[in-house]
Amino acid sequence: MKIWGIVATVLLIVAIGLSGWLYVQNNNLKSQKNKVETDLSSMTAAKAQSETKRVSAGKKLEILSKIFANISTQDESLVVYDLIKSLNDDTLTADFKAMQNSKPGDTSGSKMITDLLLSATSDLK
Repeated sequence: MKIWGIVATVLLIVAIGLSGWLYVQNNNLKSQKNKVETDLSSMTAAKAQSETKRVSAGKKLEILSKIFANISTQDESLVVYDLIKSLNDDTLTADFKAMQNSKPGDTSGSKMITDLLLSATSDLK
């Protein structure tokens, strides 16, 4: 009978030790899971921000390509103006209006192109 008591005691100690070890492993895994979820959410936010900047830069480069393709009709000018309005950038809107009202030899077109390039460059950084 003593041997069964010793065996039962040893098995009980092993079971308690195994339970403790499993508890610690579970806590470690939960901690790692929380860290991975936090990293994933921050990476998802960074990806979304990067995508927004990329789309914005793409619109600005599209505007530049339309300007360099020589705006010759009122419809082409309105398309460019709509693209600029969709950016919600007061500086570019003012630059476009100044460029429309410019006279030969005026540098408002150069300022708009410079502002577009600077803005697209900052988006791509």
